[in-house]
Amino acid sequence: MKKQIDDAEKAAFRRDSNIFTALFAAMLVTCVPLAMLWRWRGLAAWSVLAAVTFAWSLRVERWKKKFDIQTYREIVAFTEGRTLSEIEKAREEGKRPYQKALLAAGSGLLGAAVALVMIWLWRRFFL
Repeated sequence: MKKQIDDAEKAAFRRDSNIFTALFAAMLVTCVPLAMLWRWRGLAAWSVLAAVTFAWSLRVERWKKKFDIQTYREIVAFTEGRTLSEIEKAREEGKRPYQKALLAAGSGLLGAAVALVMIWLWRRFFL
């Protein structure tokens, strides 16, 4: 049985997801500049930004848990106002372990790449 998804809930999920994306991007980009400009006060400001971003991520995860959406296909279906069939849902559940492992590996590689770029910039402009 397919359940209808309320437009207000879709809009709220989309809004929270966009806010989280912006906060996460700001958190990634501002760490080193804040630390370089204001030293410990900059790191304190970045820590506050990181805490707000973490809190917002929990909010988005609550939405995902409420509607049982995890994979990209499930999220797209949710934002379109539909649910997946039982067969599609079973396929997506089978993919989840692999997607989580790839997401963790990708996050690690992205973090390493950002760190290397920041080190290169630091050495190029400040040493």
